[in-house]
Amino acid sequence: MKVRLFSFAITIALASLASCQTAKQSAPGSASIVGKYWKLIELNGQTVQPAQQSKREPHLILNESDKRVNGSGGCNSYFGTYQLQGDNGITFSKIGSTKMACTNDVMQVEYNFFQVFEKTNGFALRNDTLFLTRTDMSTIAKFLLSNMK
Repeated sequence: MKVRLFSFAITIALASLASCQTAKQSAPGSASIVGKYWKLIELNGQTVQPAQQSKREPHLILNESDKRVNGSGGCNSYFGTYQLQGDNGITFSKIGSTKMACTNDVMQVEYNFFQVFEKTNGFALRNDTLFLTRTDMSTIAKFLLSNMK
């Protein structure tokens, strides 16, 4: 009888610990930004205009299951990893891309977009708009929730 009671108490304690760990891994804001198509609309305070000759719009998608980020810079596809921290922290690492050439205006936007991954360490979400920010919460890039293309 004592062994059963002890086993039951251990099982309850382990289940409680597991549920606490699960709750810590999913930050309130982070669940609403992953698994979605975020279209780049502003970069370093400048509106991003879609290039007529480019069939791909700059965007990002955060994949929850493997903590990977991928998307397009407008010309090249990119990929890497991300890590969420707390309620509004995010960092990117191991960013790589394909190496196609496009017109200068598209390549300039793409170059500046890829620089965002090195500078970002936070995010904010307001309605359907995602803001990637620096430590001081100044906006580096702004994205609009969009349908996947």
